[in-house]
Amino acid sequence: MDQHTLWWNTEQYVSTPGTNDGNTNANNEMLNWSGICDGTASWGAGCGASKPSPYTFIYSTEKCTPADTTGSEPNGMRWGSPAEIITPAVNQDAVKSKAEVISLVEEQMLTTEEAYDIKFANSEAKSEEAKDEAEKAAMVAIFAAGISALLLLMVFITVSMRVANPTGFKRILLSDTDAYAVRANDYDKAVVGDNDL
Repeated sequence: MDQHTLWWNTEQYVSTPGTNDGNTNANNEMLNWSGICDGTASWGAGCGASKPSPYTFIYSTEKCTPADTTGSEPNGMRWGSPAEIITPAVNQDAVKSKAEVISLVEEQMLTTEEAYDIKFANSEAKSEEAKDEAEKAAMVAIFAAGISALLLLMVFITVSMRVANPTGFKRILLSDTDAYAVRANDYDKAVVGDNDL
């Protein structure tokens, strides 16, 4: 990291849960705030099992001047035991007020909220598309069920006719339509029960 950090390792003694036993460590009721990250490690991976240690970032500015004011040493913060000179941070303006910090936080929160709103809107649109597809599939299924019911009814009627009147059913299937047409000169032959017509 480019930041220069002071870590404030802290051991916090707490009472046994549900009691007020005087904050002793007899029951190992201690919160260890001593995790320190280095380089680009993140808290979740490379900083140990301890809770994160409180810290302070320190930035070098032009106000950090050497004791020798002859100009032989450059401006900047002295860091560590060898007193390495850290050049002033670029674009690191001082925070002027609490309101400025709140404004920066609110701006970041607004940006994050807008990003989540976009994701939510995309998810809603996909959900609506899936709902429309499901409704279309349901309509197709209902239509197919209606056609299947109609075909089943036709099969049922056909089987019922076959069972109720096998002879008539055979005639309908095996004879042509002319056999059942009544011709004008056949009226005098018609007798009740006669099958000549």
